[in-house]
Amino acid sequence: MTEPLTVNLGDLRSALSAALDLVEQQFGPEVDLDVDYYWHLPVEDAFDMSREPTSFTTGQTSDDIDDAIANKRERDPAEAWHDLSHLVGILRVLKLRCRP
Repeated sequence: MTEPLTVNLGDLRSALSAALDLVEQQFGPEVDLDVDYYWHLPVEDAFDMSREPTSFTTGQTSDDIDDAIANKRERDPAEAWHDLSHLVGILRVLKLRCRP
């Protein structure tokens, strides 16, 4: 049996900040993302190793930016999953831009 997996959110925040600093060094303070639509695998399917995923949907970068960054609404901790989903979409597009 493996040890339980945990993450210190302060460490994660620091690692994310360091990665974004590298992106900024490469592209400057604003990045042209070039891609609006992408394939999205529902998180429930992504972590079920007992079967191959069969359902895909689409995500939209412009919606991710609008909802996670531009929308200054009050946030509910119970809905953190929703914000994280949009941020993951943005991070994946940044990953695509950074790849050689």
